[in-house]
Amino acid sequence: MRGAFASLNSMGVPIILQIELFYSSLAILAATIFLVLVLRLLFRKVSLFKVDSLIRNAVFVIVGFIGFLLVIFALPISGDSKQVIVSAIGIVVGATVALSSTTFVSNGMSGIMLRLSHPFSVGDYIRSGDVFGRVSQKNLFYTEVQSIDRDIITIPNLKLMSNSLTTILSSGTIISTTVSLGYDIPHERIEQALLDGAKKAGLEDSFVHVFELEDFSVTYKVGGLLKNVASLLTDKSNFNKAVLDSLHESHIEIVSPTFMNQRLLS
Repeated sequence: MRGAFASLNSMGVPIILQIELFYSSLAILAATIFLVLVLRLLFRKVSLFKVDSLIRNAVFVIVGFIGFLLVIFALPISGDSKQVIVSAIGIVVGATVALSSTTFVSNGMSGIMLRLSHPFSVGDYIRSGDVFGRVSQKNLFYTEVQSIDRDIITIPNLKLMSNSLTTILSSGTIISTTVSLGYDIPHERIEQALLDGAKKAGLEDSFVHVFELEDFSVTYKVGGLLKNVASLLTDKSNFNKAVLDSLHESHIEIVSPTFMNQRLLS
């Protein structure tokens, strides 16, 4: 015991102070863990603290890093040893960032650009390349999209920034469909039947356009504003059904663009 006391005294740090510093470091470590657990509970349970996952993860990292540094500074070791540990941590962090792949960094930068430009929100429908679905989650490095088959598709943010992006806002969108009808039916009658179908489908501000005059048929485009896009694909299907039912009720025959009408002559 006397030898231990002597060695400690030669470093200029009383053993009682070392014990206090050791307990202080344990207390800081316990307080950091407790704070992280409390923050996790608040983020999950209290609606006031339901923030973006990126901000939530950043808070956890910052709190943990600060707590780790405080634990190091509270350890009963010399100042030179503390400086060496802090320098080693800095080297490790710098090497980790330097050795990160280009794709990793590019996805992170693309995620930041998506946050700043805000082209879509959770709940919107997007189309990027051959992927179409509803946005279920946005992260710093990737975006999750639920497909029409209810599968979760993970899209790297770099791909979203590199390709053209089509967004259908959750606040409402225009849906439409086209039908080919014969020249022998007056367009006023056809327009009324198509508008009735759009009304049955629950569309607002519906419209009918003469889309194209083919050789043997006329292509009409009918559409309207769909306010609730939560069931977009089902609503499109119901809209097509309503148009078919309305045309059948009006005894209007639907033909294809290659339909050829023949007139019998004496």
